[in-house]
Amino acid sequence: MFPALIALMFGLIDAGRFIATRTMLAQAAAAAGRTACLSSTIAANAATAIPQGASDAAPTLAGLTTTWVCTAACSFPLTAGTPIRVTVTYSFVSGFYKSFTKTIANTSLVTC
Repeated sequence: MFPALIALMFGLIDAGRFIATRTMLAQAAAAAGRTACLSSTIAANAATAIPQGASDAAPTLAGLTTTWVCTAACSFPLTAGTPIRVTVTYSFVSGFYKSFTKTIANTSLVTC
């Protein structure tokens, strides 16, 4: 009985970590889109500025992968009304049950 309760407790902890990771990933995608829209000097360093915006929003998620696509023709810096789709991907590994791994992706569509 006691080992089952311990296993359940650790499962609940990992479930909480998973939910927190999904929340941080959503925030990171939104922040990366905001960075793409608001940065006036991003033309020279878009490849580093947009992923840095995602990493700054979720500092505990090391190894984020960030991709972005303009849904219309765009050039940096983005003008008002330009939509950009940012996708942030993270590989979640359970702390206690190492066999549970999941790649999580979150997409944010931002209109500048």
